[in-house]
Amino acid sequence: MKKELLILLFLIIAFSHNFILQKGIINFGEVFGFFNNIESSKLYIQSWNEYYSLGEPNKFLRTSFFTWLLRHSSGEIFQKLYYITISVIAPFLGMYILYKRLFKNKSQAIISGFVYTVSLFAIFRLGQPGHVFGYALLPYIILFYHCGLKSKKHALICGLLIYITFPQTPHIVVAGLIIILIDITYKLIKRKWKEIFNLTPIFFILIFTIFQYMWLDSIFKTFYTIERYDTLSGLIFHGRNANIPNIITLRGCGESKTVKILLDQVSIYGYAYIILSVASILLIRTKKNFFWFIILLVGIFLSKGANPPLGIINEILFVWVYPLRIFRDPTKLTIIILTSYSILIPQLIQKKKALRALILSILIIYNIPFFTGDAGGQLTPVNSPEYISRIQDIISDELDYRIYYLPINANMGTYTWYKYKDNPTAGSFPEVFYKLSKPIIIAFGYGTQTPSKEINTYVLSSENVDLQDLFLKKENVRYIIIDKNIKSEVPKVKSNVYRETLSFDGVTILNNTEFKQMRIYATNKIYQVFGDYTIYEKLLKLGVKNPILRFVNQNINHDEPIIAYNENLNDMVLDYLSANYTQNIKDLRVSREIDDWYFYDNHVPETMKGARFLNKESLYTHGNKTINIPINFKTNEKYLIFLRIIGDYSFESEILGLKRNYTSANRQLNTYWVKIFENKAYGAQNLKIRNLGKRIVIDTIVVIPEKVFNKTKIEFKNKTILWIFSKEFENEINEKDLINCSIEQINNITLCNPGINLKDLNSEIYFVNYSKISQTEYRIKGINNNSKYLIFTDTYNQHWLLNGKKPYVVDGFANAYEIENVNETEYTIYYELEGLYQFFNVLTIIIFVFTILLTIRELKSFDIK
Repeated sequence: MKKELLILLFLIIAFSHNFILQKGIINFGEVFGFFNNIESSKLYIQSWNEYYSLGEPNKFLRTSFFTWLLRHSSGEIFQKLYYITISVIAPFLGMYILYKRLFKNKSQAIISGFVYTVSLFAIFRLGQPGHVFGYALLPYIILFYHCGLKSKKHALICGLLIYITFPQTPHIVVAGLIIILIDITYKLIKRKWKEIFNLTPIFFILIFTIFQYMWLDSIFKTFYTIERYDTLSGLIFHGRNANIPNIITLRGCGESKTVKILLDQVSIYGYAYIILSVASILLIRTKKNFFWFIILLVGIFLSKGANPPLGIINEILFVWVYPLRIFRDPTKLTIIILTSYSILIPQLIQKKKALRALILSILIIYNIPFFTGDAGGQLTPVNSPEYISRIQDIISDELDYRIYYLPINANMGTYTWYKYKDNPTAGSFPEVFYKLSKPIIIAFGYGTQTPSKEINTYVLSSENVDLQDLFLKKENVRYIIIDKNIKSEVPKVKSNVYRETLSFDGVTILNNTEFKQMRIYATNKIYQVFGDYTIYEKLLKLGVKNPILRFVNQNINHDEPIIAYNENLNDMVLDYLSANYTQNIKDLRVSREIDDWYFYDNHVPETMKGARFLNKESLYTHGNKTINIPINFKTNEKYLIFLRIIGDYSFESEILGLKRNYTSANRQLNTYWVKIFENKAYGAQNLKIRNLGKRIVIDTIVVIPEKVFNKTKIEFKNKTILWIFSKEFENEINEKDLINCSIEQINNITLCNPGINLKDLNSEIYFVNYSKISQTEYRIKGINNNSKYLIFTDTYNQHWLLNGKKPYVVDGFANAYEIENVNETEYTIYYELEGLYQFFNVLTIIIFVFTILLTIRELKSFDIK
């Protein structure tokens, strides 16, 4: 039997995984690895990842040890051994042992392992190392659960397997728990209390796992979730291909061109697995078969998401059963369907020989796509281009700085040295995947909105050279690298200080001729503002140097003057009032018939409300789509409705029979308020919004009584208010236009001389000598005596402390601290969660190694021959 198993495994590896036999580093499909393994390992060994997007916290307490080891190990051999082990040998043997343990039949167990390992589901997910890890361990989780019903030691192993699998791929753990929960429910009905009691180790470890990987994240707020995956509209949007025909043929998870090719090849035989499974339940009527058929039906129902029939039930489950929210697309639950197929189908071969031959033929023909090579083109070994090492040599120095890499957003398939046809899956995702020794300012992630992305998009689109230089200086950029090997439009760099110093192999390097380390700097003035990023450009045009701004919307008191700017006076009042009158975007539920509206993750900390977004989420759609938004008018009086829009727009609104069209002036990066209703209303109503342009993004909805709006006063005691008009007075600001008073009724504002002029708005920037201990700690010695504030230019996070003091946000992304005693001998900026992060790193690694060794030891005691 061992000989047959080895031959079968070799054939699977040689044909379906022939990328393992090719020379080069495996690129991990849609999730690229890095060629510089030593540098890339730094991303995960500490709690803060400084590399992308001005820095961001690592997913706190989510150490994916084995996936990390795979991506950052040295050499090709380990990587390929990993894929041989984790995507072929481990899942095959796991399902083989599970089946044999359940049904005591070796021949059927081989078929079970074959069905599980050689499947379309496996092909679609091979490009995701974490997913492959969970796919490999799921049979073992179910196996040790089954054994754990009689042995607490095996229940302990099941719990430990859940613990080490969860950070790699939580959705597969949830899929396994669904299977386990159904069986436990059956045991409870049968009152098998002793068996349930034996499972206590699983329950305790599961509680600890959820605490470590989910609850602590929420308590410490260390990273920002991709909210649109955690909304009902996200379920609808990402599950739009999850109809029943696609689900039962294991094709629902595929959307890329690679997958389409595979689907075309299996169209004739697509229903073979479901037909064989139904035949199994009809011909072999046992309790075990009936149980796995129930599991199959549950898997089909959950995997189809909000699609008919009875999609409303899945919507209710999604909202109220929290673990189901971790599925950004419901088709990931098709692992339950595949597991059921692997149990049901093999039982048919105990029938007549002719039927056995027919079944085996169907299995081979059905899985032809799996044996076409390269697993459908999702994994292709590649080598780093030579010019990367030349760039690395240039930046290999001891200074602390960032690199601006252009283009910011480029698909991997657009590289001249890396062709789309080699890996169409990877071609869908923007990411620079070679790792340099200095952090890169780049829009990291799959289209998510990071603070640096918002700033950089605005800065690069601006015609103001001083504005570009200002932000590049504040972001500590020394080199701009323009990679012309990327076939993508490169934004024009306009600068007074960046000069071309080197050009080779399609790469141009610009050097800051006036560079000084600015990761940490001191200043004497910080000003509060109303508005958005456009205010920087206005101030520079007015002769203000080095403006360092804190947006008033953050609602934190401050002693410096306030600069108020926006597109019109209404905007200022609405920004002020939005805290009390904002419609909660996140709680809106998009109805099924308009599923192309979904929630757009703004991906900014809560404290960055003033920079561009008021909410962490926005409603988003493209194309001619309509949405109904519930509005509740609490009293019978005249109301105003304002929408806060991001970027250009064209839409139609309708409420209480009043219909109007609105079109912007094509200001792509601005955020501004649009008044769409001014009338008397009462009770629950629907506001209908129909998109008429390319897209629309609605950040905030404010419903406010007119009398409240007109009587609003914005008062700042002991503060100077500088109001800069964007249109009427843009080129005519002088001392007589400045006012030192509160702002009252917006239609009755006067201007007077407060005894301040624009020169007083300049901020001095002082360079600070510091030493970088690690990504999570900086030591500072000596600060200019004129300094009142210290600025740390990594992305704002509440856990960056200066001698124990928490920061606030300036310039839309950076951490600012007030200096109480400038004569202190030493300051330390440190990320306070580092110690806890390292504790759980060590704990996870110890448990991981212990679990693998214990599992192997117990498997040896099973009869698998």
